[in-house]
Amino acid sequence: MLVLAAEAQKRAKEFETAVGLLDRAIARYGVNAVLINASGECYEGLGKPGEALAAYEKSLQLSPDQPEIRKRVEALKKKAPR
Repeated sequence: MLVLAAEAQKRAKEFETAVGLLDRAIARYGVNAVLINASGECYEGLGKPGEALAAYEKSLQLSPDQPEIRKRVEALKKKAPR
């Protein structure tokens, strides 16, 4: 239920609420790449590239074979202030 509610909030661009729900889902069901990637997307929507990057990098540690997430990481690194 938490994951479905988080996805609905994410689609409605209610990213702050979605992140809270995803955090609860992670606490309840454990860390996995799908939940962490959804958190990263929400952080991007909130304009928090540092948090998004951290989420995606953690996701890649859990599951390295994610070419789309790897592309997002590279794009976020390019945007990061030097």
